[in-house]
Amino acid sequence: MRAAIAAAAVLAAAAGPLVGQEPPRRWLYDGEVGASLSFGATDQVAFTVRSAVDRRLPRVDLLSKWAFDYGEAAEPGKEARVTKRSWGVQVRAPIRTRSGFDPFVSLGGSGSFQQAVDLRVTLGGGVRFRPLDGERTELSVALSGLYERTEPRRSGPEVADPAVEELGRLAADLSFRRRMGERTELSLSALYKPDAADFADFTVESETALTFALNGFTSLKFSLADRYDSRATARGATSNNDGRFYVSLIASNRD
Repeated sequence: MRAAIAAAAVLAAAAGPLVGQEPPRRWLYDGEVGASLSFGATDQVAFTVRSAVDRRLPRVDLLSKWAFDYGEAAEPGKEARVTKRSWGVQVRAPIRTRSGFDPFVSLGGSGSFQQAVDLRVTLGGGVRFRPLDGERTELSVALSGLYERTEPRRSGPEVADPAVEELGRLAADLSFRRRMGERTELSLSALYKPDAADFADFTVESETALTFALNGFTSLKFSLADRYDSRATARGATSNNDGRFYVSLIASNRD
């Protein structure tokens, strides 16, 4: 009996928060659907679908997100052509510490028609620092090292498969969120990933967003998202840069 009680006490201690540590946060689910339109000599339409799940356990954060973007452009008298088609999945697991320096591991996968990438896989780890982690303001900075494997897109059926790119990257990830009043929130994020052996080869992903809560469940979001890949044109893309302004509707559910 004493052994059973001792075992139960150990399991309860492992599952519960540490003494003086904040209790686990509830599950947070975010779903987003957005669109961007432009008219003129070339009519363009693009939409984005995104989702995120965030769970804070007593010692570990489980952060996951996925996204899909699609866009078309059409000129008078011509068929519409695909200008944007990309997807991405990312999972990160930081271990929370009282010092605010949280080690983490991460795994990601993505593909991009407009940047000539069929499949890109990243695996790595690093440290996240949380100088601000309050109810109204959050700021985190993450530094990491990554292994990256990229399978470029074939430019045509008659072209041989391009060479797979494998390299090590450094990564600096900045995330800022500020609640302004009861219904308005400003958020900024930026991810810079240079080649560890050649800083002239790099990628940058950034997003600036202003979100207005419509009620306790839905929000309206205005965002400017931009991605830059210094190798995109070398793989056959029309530009290294890929940016878009979106108007989105977000649905959130806290369990």
